Amino acid sequence: MKLKSIVYFWVVFCIFLPFGNVIGQHDSKKIKTVEEVYQAYPERMNLLLQSINLDHNGLTHVRAAFDKGNIVMACQQLLNYYKESATAKFLRKELPATSDNLNHGTDSILRNIFTFYSQSAKVPNNANGRLDWTHQGPANDIEWAWALNRHYHLRTLLESYFGFGE
Repeated sequence: MKLKSIVYFWVVFCIFLPFGNVIGQHDSKKIKTVEEVYQAYPERMNLLLQSINLDHNGLTHVRAAFDKGNIVMACQQLLNYYKESATAKFLRKELPATSDNLNHGTDSILRNIFTFYSQSAKVPNNANGRLDWTHQGPANDIEWAWALNRHYHLRTLLESYFGFGE
């Protein structure tokens, strides 16, 4: 159940944050708890909670923990809200069993190889080790960069995760 909770948290975490500084650059396989997310991204968790209307019906426990400065407990309460509330039911899925099956599209994305407009390219990392979101692909085309920034690949990754457990 702990792993399922952390998956919910990552989904919420990604939805509510601006994508300026990409969060997927830490070794996420090592992050298993809300506490570990906080250790890796304290400023982002704080920003997440500041971005939500904590006066919304059902978030009183989140507000109370946040007002006490307990960001980890506030995020845990936020997880509880999403697990138990009638909202966002589409996010509640049983986690798949881990599999050795491979999805070649997913494998390419995990190696930073993206395909848009029938053109594939390995997106380089910038100086701080993160993806260069301004990369314009093999034909140096701004449309290619725009496609990269539309994050179409996230659907492929999610489908692979829920289909194969990887």
